[in-house]
Amino acid sequence: MATENERERMHGLPAPGRTPAARQDREAEAATVVSPPVAPGAAPAETAGGRPAARYVLGEEIGRGGLGRVVSALDSAFDREVALKLVHAGAPGEALARFRREARITGRLEHPHIVPAYDLGLLPGGGEGAGAPFLSMKRIRGLDMGAVIAELRAGTHQGPWTRRRLVEALRDVC
Repeated sequence: MATENERERMHGLPAPGRTPAARQDREAEAATVVSPPVAPGAAPAETAGGRPAARYVLGEEIGRGGLGRVVSALDSAFDREVALKLVHAGAPGEALARFRREARITGRLEHPHIVPAYDLGLLPGGGEGAGAPFLSMKRIRGLDMGAVIAELRAGTHQGPWTRRRLVEALRDVC
């Protein structure tokens, strides 16, 4: 019987569970666990394993949807503002699986019109959102497309967007 390595050589395809995507999925399962917030500029304490005991300081809510909410946060490891997508408390298992799948896909994408993902993990116990799965992403400021469309419909948009430019932007990302 052929081993997995022999099957890979014979057929030119990795064995199930040995693809780069499967490896990334396994690595994401062991995602970083962050700890309660620390003051901005303070050096994070270390855990017994030598890993930082604190990373994200949660800020105001940016948006909310069916699966969760997005909050502004300070990533103390890089001293930068990020956006954290948090799953709603008590979300069913299927929602958590969908969140992890979407986060992994987002983390693999590289495109100028897609927000880059930085980290995936669980918020630690004790603070706001304790135990919630999170996805850390680049914090983007500005109007969202829904607000631009509403302003264009109402005739109140004062920015650079026209209907034509909006359609071209949609075309570019699709």
